Amino acid sequence: ENDLCNEILNLYSRCIEEARKLLVELKDAKQRLEYDWSDKNQAYAIDTNCIGLRNESDNLEWKPGCVRLPDG
Repeated sequence: ENDLCNEILNLYSRCIEEARKLLVELKDAKQRLEYDWSDKNQAYAIDTNCIGLRNESDNLEWKPGCVRLPDG
């Protein structure tokens, strides 16, 4: 009976250690996903802003070295 209790205690200890390792892995994965989501969110905001830009847009700044300069 004592051996059985020790075996069960060892099994519980291994299960707890494995659960802790899995928690660390899951936290790392969550952090990577949040970082990726943040990058995609920023890219979406940039794309949303840029989709409305035209050559006639008021907020464009034409600089020397551009592929095309405005007429005039």
